[in-house]
Amino acid sequence: MSSQHIEVSGQTRHGAQLRSLVNQLASVQSELTRTKAVYDQLAQDGDYQALAVALGLTGEKAPADAEVIYNLLASVVSEQTGKSGTQQFISRLG
Repeated sequence: MSSQHIEVSGQTRHGAQLRSLVNQLASVQSELTRTKAVYDQLAQDGDYQALAVALGLTGEKAPADAEVIYNLLASVVSEQTGKSGTQQFISRLG
């Protein structure tokens, strides 16, 4: 597959829809990466209790739930920022 940029002007309904999707996806990817960086700081050295507090989780399971949330987010960020179809989509059309 080629890796050249494809310019989509958005001057038609479908072009505008595609342009909007690319922009939204890039924004979500950026927010995921930013959120993961914040969670990295909160859960430094495995301190999931601090992350649980920041997330408003309460109860005995709060640290374990915070760790699950952290790991799920890390997995999504890893998939989104790697050589995935999503990354190709953004880089070629963005």
